[in-house]
Amino acid sequence: INAEYMGDTGLKESRDKGVWRQDVRKIWEERSRNYVDPKYPNVRLLPLWHGTNPEILKSIFKTGYANLATTDSGYFGKGLYSAWEAEYAKYYYQGALILNWISSYSAFPVIAGDMKKLTGKGNYQNYDTHFVPVTQYTPNNLDGFVAGNPNDTEDIYLPCSPYEQPQFTEVVVFEKAQCLPRYLVTIQPTLPKSPKLTTKDIEIEMESTYTTSKHSTELLTPLLRKTVD
Repeated sequence: INAEYMGDTGLKESRDKGVWRQDVRKIWEERSRNYVDPKYPNVRLLPLWHGTNPEILKSIFKTGYANLATTDSGYFGKGLYSAWEAEYAKYYYQGALILNWISSYSAFPVIAGDMKKLTGKGNYQNYDTHFVPVTQYTPNNLDGFVAGNPNDTEDIYLPCSPYEQPQFTEVVVFEKAQCLPRYLVTIQPTLPKSPKLTTKDIEIEMESTYTTSKHSTELLTPLLRKTVD
């Protein structure tokens, strides 16, 4: 039991966190089990999403990723961030969305309360990956994180508390060799919906087509007769 927790409440909180970390580890195992390298069964090769700036695409495709936190100070570690969900990667989207192959040997299951020991730092202990199920920010979060603008927290997601349902998942790796850019995805605005045709519109269209067809027949008939004669 973690010595920093005291009393029955503290012991229960510590026990809950321990169980929750194991549950997060199970989520990782479940999600990654289909992405095992046959030659190296302990290594996972995961297709994950990464949003970035189009201006650095040339550099990424030429030399790979720099081991820098370009979006923030690295809430869950200073490394390269990817998301399991393309929908979530949009929060980091700056004009380019890349599908990467991410390799992982040992993932640390991140839970609420871990940010203090991860933010702005490298990989935790001997883990080469941080696996972070996240949920939307709430003021009473266990990490004590305070939003800069309390009225603008839509894109702030933090590690889940015990038994809290994850909304998205982040994966952080710390060596550029762990990340191979595979596909560049172009995003465009949703096309406007086609106008709906009413019964009257269809009747007018059919009448117009019939009139045009009838007129063409009237013009062609004399020519056809002349050709036959």
